[in-house]
Amino acid sequence: MKKPDLFSKKSCLFTALLFLTTPVAQANMVDAAMYFATEQYDKAFAEYTREAGNGNSEAFYWVGMMYYNGTGTTQDYNKAIDWFLRSASEHGDNGDDKAMKMLGDMNLLGQGIDKNPESALEYYKHASDLGNPDAGYITGNIYAQGIDPIKPNLTYSLFYWEQAAENGNIPSMQNAAYLYETGLAGTQDHDKAYALYLKAAEKNYAPAQTKVGLYAKNYESKRDYAVAIKWLTAAAQKQQPIAQHELGIMYFNGLGVNKDIPKMVQLFEKASANNYVPAARELGDFYANADFGYLNMPLSFEHYLHAARLGDVKSERNTALFYCNGNGTEKDMVRCAAWLIRATEKDAKTNEADLKNVTEALSPTDRQRAKVLASGKDL
Repeated sequence: MKKPDLFSKKSCLFTALLFLTTPVAQANMVDAAMYFATEQYDKAFAEYTREAGNGNSEAFYWVGMMYYNGTGTTQDYNKAIDWFLRSASEHGDNGDDKAMKMLGDMNLLGQGIDKNPESALEYYKHASDLGNPDAGYITGNIYAQGIDPIKPNLTYSLFYWEQAAENGNIPSMQNAAYLYETGLAGTQDHDKAYALYLKAAEKNYAPAQTKVGLYAKNYESKRDYAVAIKWLTAAAQKQQPIAQHELGIMYFNGLGVNKDIPKMVQLFEKASANNYVPAARELGDFYANADFGYLNMPLSFEHYLHAARLGDVKSERNTALFYCNGNGTEKDMVRCAAWLIRATEKDAKTNEADLKNVTEALSPTDRQRAKVLASGKDL
């Protein structure tokens, strides 16, 4: 299907007669919405179709959606496209942003039409310009990742994510903030990054709450430990592992709160359970260090092993050494060699000599067992 000239008043699609919205029409639309909300989809479809036949442009969109989802009628992408096109072209340059967004989806996914990322992008961009936040978010994503033949362009991503953020799309606030924080789109601006993160944080978006907490904890011009505690706590309660870890550091060092090592351990344990490598590795360090009064070699081994299984090279080495020496676990030279094989693959300079010494002491059979273990999932 060829993309029509949506925005020309001579378009063949621009055939519906325009009617003023009357009180009766408004009542019918309310009835349709009520039927839809109460899952009386057949009745909703009948009301929306009747109003669409009377030229109600809002009904055009809803008839299209019901055909798209197969709600109250048989799913039919071609009919959905026809109704979305009518809705999108009804007002010329100011067509329905929701219909344009749906046309973007259908072009992108190849629903009722051949996949056409370029056409999809045009629909998304126009919908975004008309204030559709989801379309702006998707446009930013397309430019961030690139979809053949559209090349990545983070400058465009930033523009559309900011546009979507202004229209209330929360992930776009986070994404635009990240580009300003890192300067990946060509402009580094920590004030803009912080403002966007804060806007998303205030809308209860956990990743942004983590970012605001990190700015307040670590970034000198924004440093405010009370603010950091507030937002990191909010994010930690939503199971954000970075927030749990950073909040634990604040309790360990007494930053903005009274020093509380048990609280640090509790937060690090939660972050480790959420597969955050630094927390798991640092718990291994913590329980192996007698200076803190929590010496517990089996717990140390447990956390190093967890971090090692997540691919952390330092923990792979420590796990190997625990097996070699029988610290916190039974001595097992084959598993020691297996973990050193993994660690050596990532950091030969640190681990190669130890691996050579361990494997030379093994029998040929055990060397082979170590290689098999190192390449498997059950180590």
